[in-house]
Amino acid sequence: MVGRRSKAQQELSKVLVMGAFAAKALRDYVRQHGGLPPAIETLSVEARVALALPINEYVSHRTSYVTEFTNGTHTVTVHNFETPVTVKLKFVDVQVLPEGASAQYAITAKGEPLMDAMLADVRRRGLSLEGITSDDVLAAQNTVGIDIGEGTVNFPVFTAGEFNADASTTHNRGYGSVLTDALKAMEDQSFSPGFTSRKQLAEYLQAGASPLKRNFYDKVAQFVDEEMRFFAKEVAERFGRVLAVVGATTEVAYVFGGGAGPVKAHLYPALLAKATEMNSVDAFPTLYLDSSYSRHLNREGLYIAAEFVESQAAPRRLPMGSAALDQARRSSSRLRCRSRRRARRKSGGYCRGRFLSREFAGSLEVVPG
Repeated sequence: MVGRRSKAQQELSKVLVMGAFAAKALRDYVRQHGGLPPAIETLSVEARVALALPINEYVSHRTSYVTEFTNGTHTVTVHNFETPVTVKLKFVDVQVLPEGASAQYAITAKGEPLMDAMLADVRRRGLSLEGITSDDVLAAQNTVGIDIGEGTVNFPVFTAGEFNADASTTHNRGYGSVLTDALKAMEDQSFSPGFTSRKQLAEYLQAGASPLKRNFYDKVAQFVDEEMRFFAKEVAERFGRVLAVVGATTEVAYVFGGGAGPVKAHLYPALLAKATEMNSVDAFPTLYLDSSYSRHLNREGLYIAAEFVESQAAPRRLPMGSAALDQARRSSSRLRCRSRRRARRKSGGYCRGRFLSREFAGSLEVVPG
């Protein structure tokens, strides 16, 4: 979100999506024809896309957000070349899912290897979970997700296999907020590390310390560490509020997202303690995904949703939590498709005009204008 306006209400969120589709259409045209289209030619694109909104915005704005894409034809002009290129976009289908909910489709699609690793991790932390297998977790119908982003933490709740909008919620602070608070704390204590943005601070922390900068690095890390403690407490308290509503039926909780890795040392123990406090020891497993792949789960889940709808004979929007979308979550054909996509990505190939972006997934068909 930029400023105080919601993601759904900002023009930039639509412009970025349309720009990505237009760029993909132009790239495919150049690969096929060896050059740019003539000045008199317009590329016409039929596209389908799956998008995600923060849970609070999903509840309020999902219908209007879809309409802004599907109403009429959108024109994108690419000015990167001597001759401008015009691309006309028509969205034939738009899926909008809550952030975090789409990630849980991808978690299910990854299957037993991922579940085995996560169960081993939680058992190393003292929870026995006797008799629980990967198949048990994959079959869970009542789940809570904790999606740690840069500016928000989303808590998508599934009850009886369907998205529970009443129990789901968004906490309007994320890992980026931790870094911003750390920079403010440094300033308040007259410590000047020289970082001009939280992005610069994040990159510095990720790179690690050199021997010559160890003391400086440790000082910076102390400020961030202190803010992480506060953040972990906030998220755990919010988790507790969710469990107060659905804790008795919750079978498993997942922690994932681009910000999950850096805060794990503080957040994971806090979440385990909160789950025990609310529902007793071994009530349900809280599984923390490695950030090396968990940052992409929302995107992969969106692709699953878009691809499933495309596979239906009559394209249509599926309301979140419908039986059809739940079927997509479990479909073994999605696993086969994902395996094929991995092979294509390794070889540099592309799949029928489909593509993945950081925050959405889609497919397109280019029709000469």
